[in-house]
Amino acid sequence: MKLPCPVIGVGNLTVGGTGKTPTVILLANLLREKGRRPAVLSRGYGGRSGGPVSIVSDENRILMEWCEAGDEPVLIARAIPGVPVLTGAKRHLTGRAAVEQFNADVLILDDAFQHRQLFRDLDIVLINAAFPFGNGQLLPGGPLRE
Repeated sequence: MKLPCPVIGVGNLTVGGTGKTPTVILLANLLREKGRRPAVLSRGYGGRSGGPVSIVSDENRILMEWCEAGDEPVLIARAIPGVPVLTGAKRHLTGRAAVEQFNADVLILDDAFQHRQLFRDLDIVLINAAFPFGNGQLLPGGPLRE
């Protein structure tokens, strides 16, 4: 599915510790400095909110606690005030909401590589430079997701 604005996916091929969250924050800040209106979309892993679209933060304030939204979306929202952060399992729904409600003109998908339903214009793949592909084994035998 294609959305009406550019979509950037940030993810990795291994579990944990490659800097996805700081990269999403940096990217949102850089885009905002260039005059763009980014929004961050996350799945909301670990949060209790079960709705199809949850607004973690709007352009003015944080609307959800970490236990509802998940810890990473709230951390991102605190780090980039003025940038909407939305969660939901179906990124095309959160993306549409970001465009319609906040006039977002670029969407950043946090931890996006396992979500293949949404077309992405750019993928940023992060790896651990010291141990890029672990032992070469997929989970559970190693750190590779795919």
